[in-house]
Amino acid sequence: MWDGSPDTNTQGSWQNAISHCTTRTVGGVKGFHLPLIEQLTSLLPLLTTDLNSATGDGPFSNVQSAGYWSATSGANSPTLAWFVPFRNGFVGISDKGDAISLAWCVRGDQSFDGNTHETLH
Repeated sequence: MWDGSPDTNTQGSWQNAISHCTTRTVGGVKGFHLPLIEQLTSLLPLLTTDLNSATGDGPFSNVQSAGYWSATSGANSPTLAWFVPFRNGFVGISDKGDAISLAWCVRGDQSFDGNTHETLH
């Protein structure tokens, strides 16, 4: 289940994003984590076509065009992590210490089915 209103604070490091999600409470519900890159990219069809409609009348609010960190580390380097900037829909990889992305938290099992876009407000 996706956090219906992702983090809009200052862009931070990968570790800051993880901390944000593990301490996140929405409507009294806890247990959030940073999404896998597969989970995060599953939102691209909803958000890259029209970010405003996905956030206006859609299931999400406060989605920024900035990048969002994933929990997925680089395969060849554990100091890197994948992120997605929704302004262009590209997928990137950066040093985990770089303050370049925000956190968009998801709740539930970290396995990925590709079809669930439920939100929690």
